[in-house]
Amino acid sequence: MLRTVVNSALFSLLLLLSLKTQAQFTEGDKFIRGNFSFNNQKNSEDSNIAGSNYRSSSFEVMPAVGFFLNNKVAIGGAISYTSYYQKNADNSFKNTTQNYSLGFFVNRYFVISERFYFMLGGNVSYSRGRQKTESQFSGGDEVKYHGINISIKPTFIFFPDPKWGIEAGIGYLNYAYTKNLSRDGKYNSFNLNYGTFSLGFAYYFTRASE
Repeated sequence: MLRTVVNSALFSLLLLLSLKTQAQFTEGDKFIRGNFSFNNQKNSEDSNIAGSNYRSSSFEVMPAVGFFLNNKVAIGGAISYTSYYQKNADNSFKNTTQNYSLGFFVNRYFVISERFYFMLGGNVSYSRGRQKTESQFSGGDEVKYHGINISIKPTFIFFPDPKWGIEAGIGYLNYAYTKNLSRDGKYNSFNLNYGTFSLGFAYYFTRASE
């Protein structure tokens, strides 16, 4: 009797698994995405504010559109707005930065399970921005700049529905070239950031179920 029940349960499980649909991407599938990230940190020492405690926070919002070249690779374009604010403990120094960018991305998708995917995204963007500093010791200053950014970002995607994806990313690898438009100056920076959490939502118009 017990063996019959177990066999029936195993048969039912195998039947359900065989009927279970596996959602997947196909060539030509299109999607739109809204992504935002926030970072807040405190440090006891900074190169710009030597020997003082400081706090900084950043916020970014980035809408994007794209389509799939095949079932694993997608390309598209995105625009973004970033705001950065920094100050030290006694408010003697403040730094405010606003940045706008236009970029192109390539995403590679890896299937973990029916509802979970891993995405490795590469992005190249052109940006323009403005940085304003205020100091009790040296007064205020404002500069305008533009530059090129190249970044790689890992993201996990959960699909509560075949057409909706919830994206979560932690950190990124970034290279930036910046030129000061207010006065002569060129800067290069390479940054590995693992403290920025990003959350996004994507809608896939023609994602298939087979």
